[in-house]
Amino acid sequence: MTFFPKKIILVLLIFSAVFMQPEHRYADEIKKNQKKIKTGQIVTMVEDNPSNPKTKSYITGLAFFDTSSEQILKIIKDLENYHLFMPNIEKVEIYKVSKIAIEANYFTALPFGIKKKYRLTHKISTAKDIITFKWEKVDWPEINKEETLNDVKGQWILIKDTESSGTFVVYSAYLDAGHIPWGLGWLVNSFTKKTVESIIANTRERCNANLKGNF
Repeated sequence: MTFFPKKIILVLLIFSAVFMQPEHRYADEIKKNQKKIKTGQIVTMVEDNPSNPKTKSYITGLAFFDTSSEQILKIIKDLENYHLFMPNIEKVEIYKVSKIAIEANYFTALPFGIKKKYRLTHKISTAKDIITFKWEKVDWPEINKEETLNDVKGQWILIKDTESSGTFVVYSAYLDAGHIPWGLGWLVNSFTKKTVESIIANTRERCNANLKGNF
């Protein structure tokens, strides 16, 4: 059996904790598309659901915001104002805030007047030059199955650009609408690249407006 000095073991543990984070799997995609996204383009892709490849896919978008990750986090944490810039959101109500998470109730207006509501828990994690803002659906006992979605989860990953004051942005989300009446499930479930592009573009526009003091 080989024994390693404590200092080497500590370095290995730090390396694993930082460089094996899920957000680093986007590093190659960002590098490959850096020229495009730095000119303002939004690059989207479809990824398999890592927990269950047979289910619906994650839709992921890559972009560049000409502002700091802290400023972006301020905007995406402003859940109660999502109705002003996020597609399909009618209202968000904060349910509970703790030291580790924010729980909020979402009220959405889907195509053909279909209304759905759900509760998400949001958590922030930080590493060197990276901020991650994750969310996932949690139980809302007071509503029935027909009123809500089967599943919602996703994350914003904000990666500081070492060559400027800007931020590389990753938005990745998964949505399973569950049962939708009148045979319209296929339409509501079409959480598409266009939806992700709108979310990213609207968020970037709101960040820019905030920097200019327009709200």
